[in-house]
Amino acid sequence: MNTQQLIEQSQKLFTDFKPVNNELYKGQLNINNKASGIYYLNFNQEISEDVFEELQDKYLAEEFYNQTEVLQWNIYLLFINSNISEDLKLKILRNDKYARKLIFNGNEFLDYFKLEESSSSELPDIISVWKEELNKVGLQELHSSASNDGIVRNFLNDKSPAIVNRAEKNLEHIPIIEKINSINLNQDFRRFPQIRNFNFGSVNLFTGSNGVGKTSLLESIELVLTGKTQRNKDKYEAPNSITAVLNQDFVDTYSHNNRIYKERGTKWYKRRLTEQGNRTYESFNQFNFFNTDAAHQFSNAEDAGAINESLKQIILGEEFTILKDKIEKIRPRLRTELNKASKEISQKLDNLKKNKDRISELKNDENFNELKGNIKGNMLSLRYKAIYDESNYSVSGLFVNEIKNELDFILSKKVTNFSKFKEVSGIVETRKNLVSENKEAFNLNIVKSNESILDRQKNKDILSKINTFYKYIEIDNCSKIEDLAIKYKKIETQLLTIKTLKDLNNLQLDIVKLSEERKSLADLISSKKSVLVDKTISQGDLKGEISLLQKGFSLNEGLIIELKTIGIKILNDKFHSNQCCPLCDQEISKTELLLRLDNDFKNDDFKNLIKSKNDLLEVLNKEIDQLELELKHLRRYEMVVFEYLKDYEGLNLSQINNAIKERIAKENEILSEKELYDKIFFQLNNIEGSISEFSILKLAVQIIYPNVDILRKQVLTEIIDNLKMQINKSSTEVDNFKVSNDKIINDLNVALKLSSYADSFDKIEEIIKSNDNLIDSLNFSFQNLNRYLDIPTDKSIIDLSKDLALLNKNLDTFRLIENSQNEIKKLLTSNEEIEKSFPNLKTLNGRLNRAVEVLDKLSDNSEDIILEDFFKANLIEIKDIFTTIHSPKEFDNIAYVSSKLVLIKGGESYEISQISTGQRAALVLSIFISLNRKLENGPNILIFDDPVTFIDDFNALSFLDFLRYFIVKEKKQIFFATANKKFSSLFKKKFEFLGDEFKEFKLER
Repeated sequence: MNTQQLIEQSQKLFTDFKPVNNELYKGQLNINNKASGIYYLNFNQEISEDVFEELQDKYLAEEFYNQTEVLQWNIYLLFINSNISEDLKLKILRNDKYARKLIFNGNEFLDYFKLEESSSSELPDIISVWKEELNKVGLQELHSSASNDGIVRNFLNDKSPAIVNRAEKNLEHIPIIEKINSINLNQDFRRFPQIRNFNFGSVNLFTGSNGVGKTSLLESIELVLTGKTQRNKDKYEAPNSITAVLNQDFVDTYSHNNRIYKERGTKWYKRRLTEQGNRTYESFNQFNFFNTDAAHQFSNAEDAGAINESLKQIILGEEFTILKDKIEKIRPRLRTELNKASKEISQKLDNLKKNKDRISELKNDENFNELKGNIKGNMLSLRYKAIYDESNYSVSGLFVNEIKNELDFILSKKVTNFSKFKEVSGIVETRKNLVSENKEAFNLNIVKSNESILDRQKNKDILSKINTFYKYIEIDNCSKIEDLAIKYKKIETQLLTIKTLKDLNNLQLDIVKLSEERKSLADLISSKKSVLVDKTISQGDLKGEISLLQKGFSLNEGLIIELKTIGIKILNDKFHSNQCCPLCDQEISKTELLLRLDNDFKNDDFKNLIKSKNDLLEVLNKEIDQLELELKHLRRYEMVVFEYLKDYEGLNLSQINNAIKERIAKENEILSEKELYDKIFFQLNNIEGSISEFSILKLAVQIIYPNVDILRKQVLTEIIDNLKMQINKSSTEVDNFKVSNDKIINDLNVALKLSSYADSFDKIEEIIKSNDNLIDSLNFSFQNLNRYLDIPTDKSIIDLSKDLALLNKNLDTFRLIENSQNEIKKLLTSNEEIEKSFPNLKTLNGRLNRAVEVLDKLSDNSEDIILEDFFKANLIEIKDIFTTIHSPKEFDNIAYVSSKLVLIKGGESYEISQISTGQRAALVLSIFISLNRKLENGPNILIFDDPVTFIDDFNALSFLDFLRYFIVKEKKQIFFATANKKFSSLFKKKFEFLGDEFKEFKLER
């Protein structure tokens, strides 16, 4: 299309369209007869950066500043069929100074202002198709609120509730919503928004930070129209909490009446009136309320699968997502049941064949009656005492195992018949009596031997103690050993006391001089303390006097210095005569006056007085020091005396000193006694003895020999000799008893003819007991046999065992044949039960097979066919919207290929996962708007809850331009909420041209 044709088309599109110069035209775009924008169209073939800047500064700047505020933000510069470099093109599109810039070729320019006509009958309705398929195979409960367990259980029991088809209802009373005039929220509605009454225009903007109630307000529209919200589908608000005026005069109130909202779903969105519960809100969110959650998932998904699933949710609605989720959960469970049913049928057929084969096999057994006769013959041969009928023909019934066990035991002991057993029993009894007779003599020898051993051990223990005690007797003064530790400790204490008393001589005390005072020690110390206190007080007084004198001296010294200074100053004055005194006019020379001034003004009296006081203080200090030292040593003297001398309080110092000397004089005597005890200790160490051992041994020996002087060596020697003689005697007795018992054992080995020598009486008894037990066991076995059989005394046990083996063999054969007859009966019964169960099982298998086929078909992306049909019918419209919204223009086309939506640029295809988040957001908005335009009877409204979160500024601007031109032009009512201050300001400037039909609501906390 050439430039002239484009100009002619532009004259139809814009009002007051006229040239500005040869290449630039200007026109005004009206929407609903209101000026909505100023458009500059540039048809220059070559556009450089300088040309672009000239257009901005020369035309756009002037236009911007001359326009009203409403139109200032709606100025556009369009470059049509211009040759612009790619870098400059990008720079122009991103430049928002004075005006918005767009670049088109001729066809794109006209397409920008023309939207593909929408077919309102092409709503994607996969849910109806799926529900019909599910109903055919008895899975109608999948599109109900029944639990998955309940659905599977009812289907398996063929008890799924049937769908009741009701007559079509007249829905003329349901209004088609052209406009929502107002909303009133009473106090029962949510806390926010704080504004409760809203009068709406054609375009409504709700602004404010998060948490002020923007979404709650939009949901109040959703509630009053559909009864529920997508975000909180299980939450109900208070009835009558929302009131709306619709279509100028229709007053509507929110209630819990599902019937009203279901009828609206049928009228507006062609939902089935018979569906369970109110689900109209799902379609409302699919066609009227932009689903921000699905858009977020679509915009932010990482892989193609997740993107495709969110695209299906946007186009097909949430009910599709819920139903598909149920199908995915029910399908594996029904497939498991199908596999189970198929396996059960196969197993039953296999069991039926096996049973028939086994019955044929069991019918070929030998003659049963002949076998019964053989068993009777076996019983006669064995001479059974009781008579048994055929019901007892078994190993347990005829006690075969019990009889066999007894026969096997008897044969294992080499007993051939009962007569042989009696003979062996007599021999065993004789041997038992012989052993019993010798046992008494053997045990008596053991008792006497043990007594001798105890006596010998007792004497050995006594001898050991006396021998050990004998070592102590050889020590000099052994009688002192027992009290040695106590006495030695006492000596050490006495020596320590003497040392402490001797140390008193080191104290700086003149005891002789102090004794002259003839005072007790306590009185002496007390008098010394008094003297010290008096001298300390005198010391303090003297120090005070000296301090006062020093202060007076310092004061006088200062005055003297000051007087001397004044005198010298006067004498040195130039007016003073050198021959007379300036004060009294006496004839005294200046030199003499200076000398007198120095000699007469002295402080010598004060100095001498202070010096004498300091001398006294020094003498007093020495006396105090001497007193303190003397008191310190007296206290030490008193402490030692208190500890080591008793009753010292009544003694004077001279008497105490004499008592100390007497105590010290005993030192040599005590040392001599210590030397004796040291010698005893030395001898104890040499024999490795101890005081405690000596005391214990002494007590033990005294108890044994109470009336003997055990500390005499001769006495102990006699005791030792006597003990040794008794020990030797006991040893001889023990040896004699052992010889006697050895002879008894040897004689029994010979008499009993034992196969191996038994070297103890216990072993002989064990052999006899073993033989006796064997006789008892054999006797018990013969008694048990006689319970069942009548056995002659000379009957061979081997023959009996053979007869029993033949009976056992015949019984085994009898049991097999009898089991075969019983098994045939069971197999016939089993086959009858299998054949009875087949009809129900095959019916269930058929139903499961059909159900699983349908679920597989629906699960295997059958919705892709619906999506493909939808995109084929609406792709041009979606593309038109997308290319209008998306800026800058990057993609040439949109296509639906191989169940995937792709974008085309320069002949190359890009999957959704390959494009940016902003591009995806623009695409999902395009699909939503396309869906909204399909509505034939649905509400004529569009609700957006912050839809621009994921798109950039230029795409957001393009989106607003689209809403301005197409949606407003189609008379759609728009409700738009955002927390973005920048975007809300832009939105306001784009729609303020509508005047009263644009409403802005600023919500606050």
